[in-house]
Amino acid sequence: MYNAASLQLRQVRDLGQTISATFQFLRHNWKPIYSTLAVVCLPISILVALGNSYAVAETFANFPTGEGGFEESMASMNRMQRMQNVQYLMSALGLLVYLIGMIIVSEYMAAYAKNEHVGITVRELARRTFSHFGTYLGIGFLNGLMIFFGLLLCLIPGFYLWPNLVLGIPCHAVERSDVTTCISRSFQLTKNNWWESFGIGVLLVIIVGLISLALQLPFLLYSGFSIFSGFESIGDDPLEMIRAFSAQTPMLIIVGSLVGLITYPIHSVAAGIRYFSLVESREQAGLGEQVKQFDQL
Repeated sequence: MYNAASLQLRQVRDLGQTISATFQFLRHNWKPIYSTLAVVCLPISILVALGNSYAVAETFANFPTGEGGFEESMASMNRMQRMQNVQYLMSALGLLVYLIGMIIVSEYMAAYAKNEHVGITVRELARRTFSHFGTYLGIGFLNGLMIFFGLLLCLIPGFYLWPNLVLGIPCHAVERSDVTTCISRSFQLTKNNWWESFGIGVLLVIIVGLISLALQLPFLLYSGFSIFSGFESIGDDPLEMIRAFSAQTPMLIIVGSLVGLITYPIHSVAAGIRYFSLVESREQAGLGEQVKQFDQL
């Protein structure tokens, strides 16, 4: 069970206040969020990391050298294609982990807004996460599809859609609307607030990137030192250089997956804080609740 210090979610916040509230919320509520992530998402993240590591190692091991003739080269290419398919599958699982992480955070924030977070358990938070998983999956799929085609047509439409779609998942956590209503609601809330929403997103990408780099830096330095220290024995053989890099790749993939799991909630909490801020700005829902409580007193 967990008890956390109170933070008023239904409050209008600017860019700086949103960033500050994001880390304040995580600082006081990290236990239930990360405990649930560890139980639900960590096993899948480890599977994704191991699958990617295996695929990369096999790809480098079967790199065609041309020494065995045409048939051996074709066999190597076929094995590399199979490993590429494995990586596609792992990428899909990785996106699923990211979506589940967003749902866990959004469900916890919805419970927090209703004062139902006190004493919430991992089992209860996981139950809330998967009880509406179909709708969340639909929101995530349509969001990804729209951003993909936006980026495919031109970079600008993709970047334009990104801030407008990010509130769909926290919207469903609080309002329990259907897929299209949540996406429409996200567009409605960010209307006339696009630049600030985009600025928050960009700033968080930079902050999360720096945090990820700081967490991975020791492993990157160790990997780089291991590779360059062996260059004298490798010589000028390009295949040996590829194998030297591939030997360090599995460790870096596993570390990157774990670091990603640590930083996932930052974006999700910020999206939730932004959702409550825009709802309060447009509808003053929090003020209405305070007036209602005052009348009851």
